[in-house]
Amino acid sequence: MRAKQQLSLALHEVRRNTTSHIVPPTIALGIGRAIAIALAQSGANVSILDLEVEMLADTAASCAEFGVKVKPYSCDVTQLRDCQNVFSQIEQDFGPIEYIFIHVSMLEQ
Repeated sequence: MRAKQQLSLALHEVRRNTTSHIVPPTIALGIGRAIAIALAQSGANVSILDLEVEMLADTAASCAEFGVKVKPYSCDVTQLRDCQNVFSQIEQDFGPIEYIFIHVSMLEQ
């Protein structure tokens, strides 16, 4: 399923259930940021991830403007243990995760 179709389906589900909790993709910039904001605007609580948590402040503020619960987390998605730890913490903070968007892009440095 293409990303646009997945987002459309998730937004439809969020509108039906305003208590949804969604973990969008790595989201400090670009399409991930846009997805996180769209989900928050639709009423979903969002846990937002990026390698550098400091870069998430602007996205978190934009999501919070819609009155949803939002929390940034630092996560290196190339490290399985890091992902396991972060998702465990997310479930402690938010409860069960209903949707996870997988969309990762990496920049060579």
